[in-house]
Formats: sequence, structure tokens, C-alpha cells
Amino acid sequence: MSFRGFNYYAVDLRKADFDEIEEIISGCEAVENDTWKAQENFFQYIRKSDLLVYAEKGGRIVGFNLVSFLLINEYCFYTIDEAMVLRACQGNNIARNVVATAFCWFVKNIAQDTMTKKVVMVSISANPKVVNDYYKNRYITRFLDNSFYPSDDLVRAHHGYLHKYNFTLVDNSYPFCIRKLFPGSQQLDWSDKRYQFLDVVRRRMPSDFDHAVRGDAWAFMAVANLRLARGIIRAVSLIFFGREALFNEKIGLLRRKKRTDAIPRLARVRLIDERFSERRVYERRAADRRKQDLGCGANGIDRRISDRRAAERRDSCR
Repeated sequence: MSFRGFNYYAVDLRKADFDEIEEIISGCEAVENDTWKAQENFFQYIRKSDLLVYAEKGGRIVGFNLVSFLLINEYCFYTIDEAMVLRACQGNNIARNVVATAFCWFVKNIAQDTMTKKVVMVSISANPKVVNDYYKNRYITRFLDNSFYPSDDLVRAHHGYLHKYNFTLVDNSYPFCIRKLFPGSQQLDWSDKRYQFLDVVRRRMPSDFDHAVRGDAWAFMAVANLRLARGIIRAVSLIFFGREALFNEKIGLLRRKKRTDAIPRLARVRLIDERFSERRVYERRAADRRKQDLGCGANGIDRRISDRRAAERRDSCR
């Protein structure tokens, strides 16, 4: 889909031949390198996600969004693993658009899974500015079950999410404060008020919550049933992209989707009381979950530092 000079593409990573999309991956890696220093090989990191949406202009990738899915009972968790934009291209709503495009694709495809009744939007961050923005937008999500005003069902499903990815809490009394998720990742000016938690947000965190050094993070989650999710994304698509998004062949929510195009079976975790059992893990997914954050791009978060596979390949060819 094209919009205001940028072209947007989606890649279903569970079906993709990674050798064929190597150039695309390299382009996304370049965006990430422009944003922060990395601690994990990007070519390995991307294999653990399920969906890639990227923006391109003039043959150059300028932004991308990586997303993962997890089914727990009737919930489908939709996790934004990483959303980044080249510094030179920020201010063009690219991050917003790749996130919205990914959610359009997701809502249209997940509707084919008859066991899924509710969608849980997940974004985990140790960046105070990002977490504050979650709270400031509470008037949009306040009518939804969310991590600032959670129901018992959401807390219970969230425990299943933590169990699946081997995450631990800072304090069991604060179910959405995850311990040591991004240690030493932040390179922010803590004297800047933009990077300090609002008092009302800080009250929702334990006293020993340490995002700056230990890398504790807040898990923002908002729940909507599929019908409501479709309504929300239709409205968002119309506002962001105009009519084209509603009738787009691949993501248009007013276009019928063939059953044969449905999302392949994903890992589904069964949550019964406090016990968990996993039906089947999608064969490509690694057993150990990577660390994740909302990479908004402008803050230079130092999350992954490594020798890069792509660089090694280029050097070996010289």
C-alpha cells in the first residue's frame, strides 16, 4: 500500500524463506543500527517474530514493525516486539502507520481462528516517556480491560503470558511490572522531565522498580473482543490512510478473506487455574523468548550489542 510518498509492505515471517528476504532484513537492520546499539544478532532476532511490516521510499527501508502472536485460552496476545524509524525520516507518522498496518493484517487474519474470542494488544517498555503516553491515552483505552485498570481475567491471562516467556515480576503485588527485561539498555537524560514517570504511573509500580539500571519494564495490555477490534481498526485505518486501506486486497477489512489464507496454527497455551499446558509449539519458534521493547527510535536505547552476522558476511566477501 502506498501513502503520502511511502510504500508499506507486510511479510508473514512464519511462511517466509529467509534467504529470499535477506535484503529486506538487511534494510531493517540498517534502520535499527541508526537507532541504537544492539545486543543480539538481528538476523536471529527477526526469526522469533511472526510478522514484519516495513515502510520504503526510493528503494530504501525507512521504518519497520515486528510483531509476535501467542494464543492463551480464548485470548490472542499481539505483541509489538520492535517499531523503529530512521532518525532522518521521523516526523512522518511512519511508526504509527507500520503499527496500524500490522494490526489491520492481524485482525483480518486472526478472525479465521474460531477459538480466538479476544485480542490483547501488548507493548512492553522501560522508557518512562512511552509508559507515560500509555497512561495519557487512557481515555481511548479506559473503556477496554487494560493493565492500568485490569480485570481478574486479564491478570490471570497475563500470568500465562509471563509463564510462556519465562518472565518474572518485580513484586507479585504489581502484576504488570516485569523484572530485569532490558538491563542497562537505556541511554537517556534522567534529568529531562520527559524521561521521568508521572506520579500517577509511579504509584502503580513497586518502590524498588528499577528501569534505569536493572531494566525493569511495564507491560501495557489492552483487551478487545474481535468485533470491537475490527471496528476500532476500521476507524483507525480510515483516519490514517483513507478509503484505500479499507478496500486493500491484503489488509482491507471490507474485503472478504479466503479461508485458505488463514493464519497457520500457532502455539496455544492452556491456562487452567494456576497450571499451564502447551498444546503445540510452532516449529520455527525458539523455546527461549527474546527480550522485547517498543523501539520508538529517537531515544537511542542500548538494548543489543553484538558482532553482526551481516557485517561478517560482507567482510568475508571482500
